[in-house]
Amino acid sequence: ATGEVGAAVGGPFTTDAAGRWSGEVPAGTNGTYAVTAVGGTYTDESTGGTVSLSSEMRGIVIVAPNAVGNVTPITHAVFENASFRVQLGATRDAAFAGAISDMTTALGFDPTTLTPSIAQRSGHNIYEVILAGFSALLDANPALGAAFDNAETWAIVEVVATDLADGKLDAIDIR
Repeated sequence: ATGEVGAAVGGPFTTDAAGRWSGEVPAGTNGTYAVTAVGGTYTDESTGGTVSLSSEMRGIVIVAPNAVGNVTPITHAVFENASFRVQLGATRDAAFAGAISDMTTALGFDPTTLTPSIAQRSGHNIYEVILAGFSALLDANPALGAAFDNAETWAIVEVVATDLADGKLDAIDIR
């Protein structure tokens, strides 16, 4: 009812070097669930450097055999949107469906089921390009000014994801 993550249904899951994860949830589990990434590192799409995940990042998975569940700044934005919808009275599944639909419309692909490495459009991996764009925006961009000089990269990613939760990168928070 509050849009917060509840008790764990499955896991913990560990990812491989390419960021792929797999695991099982208890029999009879169905519906849409949040996937929470905690700790670890990921490769920055813009610089190729390693970034430490300093807080939780969310993804979404619709529980089914061979389901895909991505955890990226974009799926974190989808989760934030769904959380807000739940706070406004939507059911969990309706909130996730609406948030996924809005982001799919905004991006032209479903970021929760399309794996970044196979998101091809016109010979370009649009998902990785968007993630690299986030990274490039955050990586030592002089236009961001001194206000961000002491901010950790992940803190800025969280702020951008929260802003993008409404499908628009416009500095207007969904809440």
